[in-house]
Amino acid sequence: MKRFVKGILSACLVLMVVVLPLVFAGCSKNYTINIVIDGVGTVIKKGQDNISVVGKNAVKGEENFEFRIEPGEGKEIVKVEIDGEEYTESYSPEGFYYSFKEVKKNHTVKITFATKRFDVTFMCLDANNNFVEYEALKTSVTYKGTINLNEAKYGGQDNELWFVKSGNNEVSIKSANNNVFVVRAKATLYCRKTAAELDALLAA
Repeated sequence: MKRFVKGILSACLVLMVVVLPLVFAGCSKNYTINIVIDGVGTVIKKGQDNISVVGKNAVKGEENFEFRIEPGEGKEIVKVEIDGEEYTESYSPEGFYYSFKEVKKNHTVKITFATKRFDVTFMCLDANNNFVEYEALKTSVTYKGTINLNEAKYGGQDNELWFVKSGNNEVSIKSANNNVFVVRAKATLYCRKTAAELDALLAA
């Protein structure tokens, strides 16, 4: 009987010391990665473009969690925070991948998107008939914002001063869009007058 009891105890000891740790070792703890966005954009799981990971995501311990941040049309990434700290590594405002390696704790990611702004440069002629920047009118405009060239500071109603270049062609903004220029990217507008002539004309 003593041998039987001793055998039972030995078996229980083996179970507790050897078997149970192996069982629990296979039961990895789950962690939560919470992704929050401010503005218009998407966050998608790597390799699965149709799966959004915005919100709370359950991730098994020691697993990797990788995703891509993409701004919406006309937007850009202006700020990324990881666990309350601003992410300062170099990244493209047009979108990038981020990865948590071998997750060991909960994480929170906050991504801020904003509307792009583009510089619009105005060019006039110098004394040698070359185009140079007319700095008095340089501005920046948000994506799909407009510049109304009918305003007095650009030459007044129905003026035909400004054009854009398309290949080797010059396209009058007055003819193409009634002097309303829609900004979708960095742009340059041209005028075949000198800075002095423009100064006099726009001051009138």
